[in-house]
Amino acid sequence: MQTLTSNNDTSNYSDVVSDKPDGQGGTDATAPTISNVSSTEIQSSWARITWTTDELSNSEINYSVAPSVAFGSVASSTSFSTSHSVTLTGLTASTTYNFRVKSTDPSGNTATDLAGGNGYSFSTLNAPIISGVTVESVNENNATIFWNTNIDSDSYVVYSTNAQLSGSSQVGSSSFVGAASSSIYQHRVTITGLTQGTTYFYYVKSTDVNGTTATDTNGNNYYSFVTTNDVKPPVISNILVPVKSSTAAVIVWTTDEPATSQATYGTAAGALTNSTVEDAVLTISHVASLTSLAANTDHYFTVTSKDAAANSSTSPENTFKTTESNVIVIQTSAGGGSPPPPAKDTTAPTIDKIEVKNLGAFDATISFETNENSTGFIHYGQSAAYNLIAADPKQATKHEIRLSGLRLGAEYHFQVEAVDKEGNAANSPDQKFTTKFATEQLDDLITLENASGFQDKLEGLIESTLPSLVPPFVGKVEAKDVTENSATVTWQTNVSSYGILGYVADKDFNATTTDPYATQLTEGDKKAREHRIELANLAPGTQYHFQARAFIIPGAVGKSKDGTFTTKFSLVKPEVARLGNTEAEVRWTTEAETSSFVEFRNPRTGKTERIGDSAQTKVHSVALSNLAPATTYELRVFGYDEKNNIVEGNPLAITTKQDVTAPSLTNIRIDNALLPGRNDRLQSVISWKTNEPANSIVLYQEGSGVGIDDKVASRAGSEKEYTTDHVVIITGFRPATVYRMKIVTIDEAGNKSESVARTILTPRASESVLDIVIHNLQESFGFLNKLRQ
Repeated sequence: MQTLTSNNDTSNYSDVVSDKPDGQGGTDATAPTISNVSSTEIQSSWARITWTTDELSNSEINYSVAPSVAFGSVASSTSFSTSHSVTLTGLTASTTYNFRVKSTDPSGNTATDLAGGNGYSFSTLNAPIISGVTVESVNENNATIFWNTNIDSDSYVVYSTNAQLSGSSQVGSSSFVGAASSSIYQHRVTITGLTQGTTYFYYVKSTDVNGTTATDTNGNNYYSFVTTNDVKPPVISNILVPVKSSTAAVIVWTTDEPATSQATYGTAAGALTNSTVEDAVLTISHVASLTSLAANTDHYFTVTSKDAAANSSTSPENTFKTTESNVIVIQTSAGGGSPPPPAKDTTAPTIDKIEVKNLGAFDATISFETNENSTGFIHYGQSAAYNLIAADPKQATKHEIRLSGLRLGAEYHFQVEAVDKEGNAANSPDQKFTTKFATEQLDDLITLENASGFQDKLEGLIESTLPSLVPPFVGKVEAKDVTENSATVTWQTNVSSYGILGYVADKDFNATTTDPYATQLTEGDKKAREHRIELANLAPGTQYHFQARAFIIPGAVGKSKDGTFTTKFSLVKPEVARLGNTEAEVRWTTEAETSSFVEFRNPRTGKTERIGDSAQTKVHSVALSNLAPATTYELRVFGYDEKNNIVEGNPLAITTKQDVTAPSLTNIRIDNALLPGRNDRLQSVISWKTNEPANSIVLYQEGSGVGIDDKVASRAGSEKEYTTDHVVIITGFRPATVYRMKIVTIDEAGNKSESVARTILTPRASESVLDIVIHNLQESFGFLNKLRQ
């Protein structure tokens, strides 16, 4: 490239040069200054070397096994920095290495630091050598980490969701793994309780018999894995009703993964109005007991199981029929050929060896035997009315049934019932037992020699006394930060405790059930007084019921009153279906039925208007009219649902089309009338219509002629008000006078229409009676003219 002056002198541009203000002159010829060289981390098979430079430069380590100073091995990083870190890997345990550090700046100046002699040195640890670190398996909540060591050692994994491993946790075993072969020791550590769909970072470590610990941090980059997302619901199978009576039934089923258990039932198909309390214990074998049923009646039911990831399955509707009164049917599986069936068993089982054992303050265990396989029941209560029942659904000859939730120091009546597979039932005579007082359970254990047993018994006693313990007080419950699909619930407790939050959508809320909150979330594994749980994946525009809970020991749970919050509705997306210069049509849809309103503002005038329909619908359409052409309007669509919740859409701006058509004038009319009390002035009313909003102007001049001179003509009307029905009143006309006038109307786009000039003769003023008399006499008597002067 050249420059040329007016004198035709030329000059070439110089070569492009660049530099930075580093105090080293125009051209950098100075190598970096290396300082603070350190072997910060030394392990059996790797080491991390760090140093600093006074300018940006790369990082290189040359190293070799001592006493050699050939520095034949290289580890480097091409990134430019002033703080350098290089990790050497694949080293030999219990070995001394010599090394030097090098850094080269962007100008190619290289600095080498040999520690003033033969270089720096470090010795690797005589510790286990870790290799083959890998994730052996991973699922939604668990991961198994595998690695090898060259000597026997323990196994630990340190992990975190943070890439820098802040807030990390450690899991593993202090047990040595033992050799799987002559030279390889294999380690496996399973991490549990993980969150699905989450990235975890980790490193492994092993300590040998000498207490020397080796760690593998993957060159300080750490290893990682991602837990999977469980989206597959449990598969329900093998639904059976093995036990039926006139008022009760037992339903069993299996799932292909651990899940909860619940049955929903009723006496009409498709109308299942009753549910058992959900058993939150995750299992693959499920049992649900239905009680208070109607005798000799068809019952319909479904079973539901929900896995740990809240994936839920519900079976198709099934049916069973309760028996007649005092009849119990126990169904057993059968199959095979077709030999004649044996004679029907009509003999009831015999009950023997009834024993009350493990009697405590709040529980007791009753055992008994039968002479044939039977199902066992215990009817019990604080009177012979036996208002409670417990059962062992297994068919067996030896039975053991535990009664819990008893009152301490109270007398209980009980009766044993056994029912064989043919439904033959036997009942024992009424028997009694009395629960202990709490101190009785500990008397025989208060010895130093039996301290361990005392502790176990005390813990069991505490667990059994949970119903009488005072639970934490739950207060200041608040639902906040509510969005379309999330919310945060906070609460406080008077003591440090574990937090639980139960919640359910309003449509599924049934306050009459034992626990109406279908979904429950735990806060974590640490006790606190300030509690906070975030809810996600909520449905938009939905009311939720929730209850905050807290406990110190499971069973003594403090609960808040029922609370509610409503998630915000999804912002609807309005669309312009039709757009003209003075009209528009806006359409949108909503998930729930709402009214339909559009609020629109003209920024030019600042005027805001609202139009709409209060009828409830999911499909909405609102037409706007009398808009100003070529004008941008700000629109907001909204409506109210049946609960008066507002549902609104994203803001919308529309610009009406340019209007190039002048208004059309029709229905022009001129009416005249004398002003009251004035015979020398009259009032003229000029009216007309236009097909679009326009202003209203009338130009007029006195006298006859052709056309009207707009510059000198008088004006009446309004130039700033726009309408389709126009009225202009002129009060200055004189009677019996000729006037010329024309109508001028201009729409909001500036398009003007004019009527043709019209000539009008205003009416004469009306004569009074005196004027008429004088006029008639004048014709006869000329002197009367003087009277009128």
